[in-house]
Formats: sequence, structure tokens, C-alpha cells
Amino acid sequence: MYRLGCNIPGTIFWDGKIYRSNKYADLKRANDYLLDSGFDFVETPLGNVMAMSENDVAKGADELTLRSVNGFLPKKLYGHEKELTEYAKKAFQRMKKLGVETAVFGSGKFRKITFQFMRQKRMQTLTDYLKTIGDFALENGVTITIEPLNRGETNVFNTVQETCDFVRQLEHPAVFSLADIFHMALVSEDLSVIKKEKDLIKHIHVSEKSRAMPGQPKKGEESYLADFFAIANGIDYDKKITVEADIKDLGKQGPLAFETLNAFRK
Repeated sequence: MYRLGCNIPGTIFWDGKIYRSNKYADLKRANDYLLDSGFDFVETPLGNVMAMSENDVAKGADELTLRSVNGFLPKKLYGHEKELTEYAKKAFQRMKKLGVETAVFGSGKFRKITFQFMRQKRMQTLTDYLKTIGDFALENGVTITIEPLNRGETNVFNTVQETCDFVRQLEHPAVFSLADIFHMALVSEDLSVIKKEKDLIKHIHVSEKSRAMPGQPKKGEESYLADFFAIANGIDYDKKITVEADIKDLGKQGPLAFETLNAFRK
């Protein structure tokens, strides 16, 4: 049986106030609220983990149920190969201490190829980097899942199928694919690919089709969560599913999102 989680974004809107999850106290408050709402775990941008003091990391190991992180690379390090490697090494060591199981590799602008004549070289650079950080992940018991992003965000790994094809060629034991049904909708990728590539998909992001929180589709928008969960249940998907959506008020939308998704569990 899959576990249900919710992403805690960098900015949290809650009860008419704005909270910043790079502050440990705010991250913990959201973590505790989401667990009380029924979720099994939380996810947050890796930047929040890297912003923690060593003392916060030690506390977080006991106080947080942080099982996945997303985003991955800070933009300020793009183009600095040595720093990118050192950042990843430290990041995976922190993930191990915190109990993080999955690192979502998004970083669309990092992997974007500006000039097509450089595509082969850039893809080799990306391949080498994923192998390097894949080794770090393996050493620390973490799985990397590459996130397919829509073409408005990047031009590499836009579909689940493209990402799975790359993962298959990479053949690294710690690197797999993610499926995000919001991005799948934007690129018109059929949900059936989740069944086809079930062995290579180790993490899933869900929302309503417009990226609204589950249970609150926009007016006139038809929810397709039922179609997704029919596939997930049909293949006995047993990994993590995280809500990654636009949160307008965590206090109201968090519990509703859980109730909406939990209703699909077999």
C-alpha cells in the first residue's frame, strides 16, 4: 500500500498569515499539522534541509516525518561543478540523518539546454552528474527520482516516458523516475504510462489538473484523480504519493486533501 504525503512549500499560507518553511519552527508546525490531518509523511524543498543548523538536523531526526525532498539544486550553484558535487554530498548525508528516503531531482533550469548544438555535450554532463550523486544517494540509503517537467520549465525530461528511457540507459541502482500528474496533463501524456513503466517509477506527485489542492478543482475543471488512482491501485503501487499543489490555506486545505486522496485507497 502506498503512503500519502504532502509537500510543505517554501512559503506557507495559513490562517491569514505567511510562514517560511526554511525556519525550523514553521516547518515543524506544518509537519505536525499534516500528520494530525492523516498524512503519513511530509516532503519539502531540499533548500529547507540545507538551511537547517546541525542542531536542527539532530532535532529533525526525532521530530519530523520528512521522507522526501524536492527541487534539489540551488540556482546560485549552476555552472559550478565542484560546488554542485560538494553540495550534493552534504545533502545526502543530511537526508540520511533525517530519514529522507527519496530525493526528487527537479532543477529544470539546471538541466535545460539553451543551444541544441550543445545537446550531446550537455546530456553527457547531466548523465555524469546523476551518476555521481547517484553514488552519494546509494551510500546514504536514498533513492533519486528524476521529475519530468513541462516544456515551459525545461526542455529535457518533459515526459515520464522520456525520463524512464533515460533511467533505463543510465542503469544506476539509485536513480529512477517520478510521475507528476500535473506536468503529465500539461504535455498531454497519457496516465497509462504509469502502468507501463511501473518498475521505474518510484515516487508520484498529485494535484488537481490545474495544480489546485485535491478536492478543490477549479470551476469547470474535471478532476482526474479517480483515473490516476484506478491505475495506481490496479498495479498495486506501494511507494510514496505526495500532494504537490498550490496551497492557499494549509489549515483548511490540508485535511480536505488527505480526505480526498484517502478515499481512493483500496
